[in-house]
Amino acid sequence: MSKKLILQLVLFSLIILIIAGTYYYLNINKKNDQAKNSEKNKINVQEKDDSKKKSSIIKNIKYISADNEGNKYEIIAKVGEIDFNNQEIINMKNVKAVIDLKNSQVIEIFSDFAKYNTKNYII
Repeated sequence: MSKKLILQLVLFSLIILIIAGTYYYLNINKKNDQAKNSEKNKINVQEKDDSKKKSSIIKNIKYISADNEGNKYEIIAKVGEIDFNNQEIINMKNVKAVIDLKNSQVIEIFSDFAKYNTKNYII
């Protein structure tokens, strides 16, 4: 083989190695950047979710209702939080319910937790 042919093969191989190395290096950097961006997005989503959760807390809840027969119903809670899966539901803590039936004694119910449906008023 002539020296000219050997030199051409070496230069051609060197060019191929440089192109392949550059492609590989740039591909790795893209994957790392995408991974970093996805982690940042997850953190941002969690922060947004946390801020939503903070804004859904209701303190000192009091529901009063009466029916046509003169019965009275009262629900008192220290803290309530709206359920994000079903926004008609309020999860309450430290709950007291007072039921004053017309022809009966007053009934008091105490509970650490309760779920209240704002649409149909069921506990």
